[in-house]
Amino acid sequence: MTGLKEQVKEISAVKVHQKAESVHETCPNGPSSGIFQIKIEAIKEPFQVPCVPSSSGWMVIQRRIDGSTDFNRTWNDYKLGFGNLRDNFFLGLEKIHLMTKNQPHELFIQLQDIKGTTSFAHYKDFKIGSEKEAYKLKSVGKYSGTAGDSLTEHHLNMKFSTLDRDNDIDENRYCADDLGGGWWFRDCAHSSLNGKYYADGKSAPSKHDGILWGSWQHYDYTNSLTRTQMMIRPTSYCS
Repeated sequence: MTGLKEQVKEISAVKVHQKAESVHETCPNGPSSGIFQIKIEAIKEPFQVPCVPSSSGWMVIQRRIDGSTDFNRTWNDYKLGFGNLRDNFFLGLEKIHLMTKNQPHELFIQLQDIKGTTSFAHYKDFKIGSEKEAYKLKSVGKYSGTAGDSLTEHHLNMKFSTLDRDNDIDENRYCADDLGGGWWFRDCAHSSLNGKYYADGKSAPSKHDGILWGSWQHYDYTNSLTRTQMMIRPTSYCS
């Protein structure tokens, strides 16, 4: 798989595929890359998603490349999605729930630090609950990768929290308010990919509110990642 920086460049350079005959149920198989129209049964109208520039079928659901987009957003923002599909964005919890609800999906996370070093985490069975379940992280499946597993132990079965919706289990802290950005916080986080963006890769020592993946950062939460990308695809894609 090509690097995150190269993928973003290629997606930004292509036209949006939005003709009626170009509507797909998931990212298409083939060499084409860019922003495609997706139509799933549970949503009336097609919606746009970035597909990575390869024939891998990966659909991008979250991306951070710089600090131009604020990810410290409301519940409704995270529900519906926000940002620019060509750079920083979050696709929306409702869409992610409906896609993973009835069809097993895998999750692939790409990470990059201030030095340009990259790593990844792959999960075989990713699923989140409905809004009534506060978009609970219901499953991640088996982990593999180079970044370490910063989801399963600390975030599995946790509800999603945002700046206006405190769903963590910490009685003494409001994790989404302290760390910024929506996530499946427990008390508070081993990972937080929607945290505050720090261009120099360092958060304030007393804050620890950056973009976090603890197992790859040696649990030094003053380190903040500079690029992230979360992608999903049906597990049946390669079967």
